[in-house]
Amino acid sequence: MADEFSALLKNNTWSLVPHPLNVNVVGLNLVVKPITIHTVLALDVMNSWPIHQLDVKNAFLHGHLYEVVYMSQSPGFINSKYPNYVYQLNRALYGLK
Repeated sequence: MADEFSALLKNNTWSLVPHPLNVNVVGLNLVVKPITIHTVLALDVMNSWPIHQLDVKNAFLHGHLYEVVYMSQSPGFINSKYPNYVYQLNRALYGLK
């Protein structure tokens, strides 16, 4: 998680800002759901495909945001100087709807 968080900071994914009034703040989105892993492994077995291990430390879409999106700080990575601030996303995150 620390590697992922550091990569997000390095890529200027968000800016830490005071929580604006009257806006929705999205929570965290998990990148991979267990059903996705189950489906991919089932396809591998049904098609006799070889299975290899792959570690992905971080994934970015770098998509453009056409509206302002605020996200809550990640549990375990809350800025101690600004615990009530939120992230204003500068880039789209994987899994952002």
